[in-house]
Amino acid sequence: MDKNDLLYLTFERLLLKNITAEQSFEEFAIEVVAEYLVLMAKQGVTVPQKLRLVLEMDLTEDVLEMARKKTYGHLSLQEYRQKNTDLIESYQKRSA
Repeated sequence: MDKNDLLYLTFERLLLKNITAEQSFEEFAIEVVAEYLVLMAKQGVTVPQKLRLVLEMDLTEDVLEMARKKTYGHLSLQEYRQKNTDLIESYQKRSA
């Protein structure tokens, strides 16, 4: 995965944004995809309505796979975030 890929950057930012929010992997993936599509729209990328649902489903599967790989060994996003507070704090300081 390209570290400069907008989907990956959105994934990383949302993964590290909030250590107290409890959300399932599916809810997280839906949030990432929604934000990604908004960012793409701001860049002038339009998705035909007929293809939007298919694209959303495909992107959601991609994000779920990224989340599984990134959080391997943790039972939930909450557990991953709790065990990586140093990483999250470091990311938040860089983003501020």
